[in-house]
Amino acid sequence: MTETNTSVDQQWRANTYRLLANLLAAPPSKTLLTRLCELIPDEPITITDSLSAVWLALADAAHQASVESVRDEYNILFVGMTRGELLPYGSWYLTGFLMEKPLAALREDLRRLGIQRQENSHEPEDHAAAVLEVMSILIETGDEHQRVFFD
Repeated sequence: MTETNTSVDQQWRANTYRLLANLLAAPPSKTLLTRLCELIPDEPITITDSLSAVWLALADAAHQASVESVRDEYNILFVGMTRGELLPYGSWYLTGFLMEKPLAALREDLRRLGIQRQENSHEPEDHAAAVLEVMSILIETGDEHQRVFFD
């Protein structure tokens, strides 16, 4: 694999993590849905052929979706009347409770990596969107700890 392909692959990885973070943080805007419709890449993706198929399926789903329907589905999944069907917090899935020891461990990992919580963030750091955003940052900066953080 050439150096150029490696950097293209790394940028695709980082962008994928960032896209997933955005989709988990809030319902996609009209602009994001439009961008998703344009996901057919100009250059071949060298990671896997199945990944290309997934990108095309995502583009097709975005093409068929409306902002309102996606917002409604997001609210059902993550917000709900009292609680969404899914809780996007690592502590919940690791312990069955929010704001538990896994969050404290994650905060320590972030501190060691020099990553600080954004001041305007109202979610704990173990929100899936925040963790995915950190992965994108680690990939873009070439941080050698990205595998350890991922695990």
